[in-house]
Amino acid sequence: MVSAVVEAVSYCHTTYGRLNKLGTAADMMRALKDSSISQSGYGRLSPEEQANNTKIRARQLCSTFSGPQYTNSYANLITRVQEVKNDRSHGPPPPRSGWQAKAGRA
Repeated sequence: MVSAVVEAVSYCHTTYGRLNKLGTAADMMRALKDSSISQSGYGRLSPEEQANNTKIRARQLCSTFSGPQYTNSYANLITRVQEVKNDRSHGPPPPRSGWQAKAGRA
């Protein structure tokens, strides 16, 4: 049986920081830096230090992501929407229906 735990740490000053009186966003980022250790730094600790470590281990979750990048997908979406909009601008307007026809709105 395979199991995995993923925990993402992100300080949101608006919801988390203010409600818990943790200071400004900069204060919270400093606290995150002080309370975390990189994976390579953790590896340099002795076994005893590793056992007593109370810091959050920061590590890379995935280095081989092969899916589409968000910015490329978003650019493709914008292009498709603009093409549809341009196609509709050359023809007659769509017929009115329902409440739009009764209110005299397009």
